[in-house]
Amino acid sequence: MAVLTAAVVVLGILCVLNLAVTAAVIRRLRTVPATGSRPPVAGLAPGSAVPQLALRDERGEPVTRASLLGHHTLVAFFATDCPECSIHAPELVGRGAELGAAGVRLLTALVDTGPDRNGLRRLLGGAGTLLVGEASAELAARFATEFTPAYFLVGPDGTVLGSGPTTAALPLPVPAG
Repeated sequence: MAVLTAAVVVLGILCVLNLAVTAAVIRRLRTVPATGSRPPVAGLAPGSAVPQLALRDERGEPVTRASLLGHHTLVAFFATDCPECSIHAPELVGRGAELGAAGVRLLTALVDTGPDRNGLRRLLGGAGTLLVGEASAELAARFATEFTPAYFLVGPDGTVLGSGPTTAALPLPVPAG
């Protein structure tokens, strides 16, 4: 009987110790950001008007606020050294025909933050309008976004309809048909 009582006491002490360690771990995890978590896309809020623009794309063509009017425009921001961008960019390019069929134009800004090891400029250059260099940094400043990838859907009236870290967060129109 004494052995059984001792075993129950030891088991109780171990349970209390386990509970204390678990509480300490949970408290610590609440102060450490989760790996791979993304901050929310900051920038122009839905309903905001797109500011005036006077930029040139990589081919030297003008990109202005007026060029965004009359149709939906998906504005995508990528960075040359962003690991997630190398995943999202090919997906966006692959959806180019679907977006075009739905009447959505694509405006992509590739912000130069380091070597383009993943060939994003070459990849994105074949899909819609591409801004690079100072023009891409200026567009990112006008949209007030600091994170990549970031997406903004601009409506035909020049207002932001939605934004997010993926296109899944946007109210994209569907192709007619």
